[in-house]
Amino acid sequence: MNTPDGLGVRTDEPMPAEVDNRKRARCAILAAVFSGFAFPALCCGFLGWLAGDEEICRLELGMGRWIVIYAESAFHYEPPGFLYYEVVEDGRVCIPRRRFRSVGPERVPLGQFASVSTEDRQLTAVLLGSNAVVFHDFGTGRTWPGKYAIVDWEDFCLAKEFLKRFEAEGKRLRCEAVEAYLKQRLPSPDGTRFVTHVWEAYEGQGNNRSRLTVRVVNAAGVETHLIRTRDTISLEQQLSWNTWRAGWLSEDTFAVWASAFGIRVWRFGEDGSLLELPQPIDPADVDRAKRLPEPRWWIMHSR
Repeated sequence: MNTPDGLGVRTDEPMPAEVDNRKRARCAILAAVFSGFAFPALCCGFLGWLAGDEEICRLELGMGRWIVIYAESAFHYEPPGFLYYEVVEDGRVCIPRRRFRSVGPERVPLGQFASVSTEDRQLTAVLLGSNAVVFHDFGTGRTWPGKYAIVDWEDFCLAKEFLKRFEAEGKRLRCEAVEAYLKQRLPSPDGTRFVTHVWEAYEGQGNNRSRLTVRVVNAAGVETHLIRTRDTISLEQQLSWNTWRAGWLSEDTFAVWASAFGIRVWRFGEDGSLLELPQPIDPADVDRAKRLPEPRWWIMHSR
């Protein structure tokens, strides 16, 4: 490019033809890169993001039946990871994909999945190591667990039924969720009664206080007693492990001690009767009640 006085001056501005050539070269390079590597990778990542889950195990059960285990895809994964299962029969999904377990910081759990079925091949358990984590009854369509991270009494009874069906054939399975439920729900020493809750929100004074309300069910899951008292404690007291205790003093005697009102003790008869022991309670029983294990949060409160 020349100046008006005829002096030749070099500039950094390219000529129009040079600009076009450079644009074409850049486009060609980008097209080659994306077509060779980056574009398929981006497509896979996008599809993984859309799918969200990755199949990690497919258990073939015969008779056109499958149980498929999924984990979150590597692209989609954020700790803690979750696992899902899906039940397929004759090419039809009879139990849609549902979450059943968390796996902590890892995306894929340690250990191997395996399956075991009853002799009639109607009931199948999925094992992770030695722990039964999924049950499905193809005969009735019932599946377990029912809800992720929440095992209620109905879930507990269903799992116990499935375990007994395996046990009847000499197959003793272990289910950590069942074992945990028994510990969480304050079972009597002989396993015939279970206390599911100790407190409930006291609606008369909003949600700032809780009323002593003991719910008792039998081994069949039927509520046998609902003990609703006038004793209340504050929410702060309820959340403090040092202000109350609840548990079984013997196979037929249940006690609740609270610093706010003292101790209440009930005795259950073989005929199903219930008797509250009169005050004052034996000081030895009061001392035992105060030394009961720390209460679990899941038996603290019911609405």
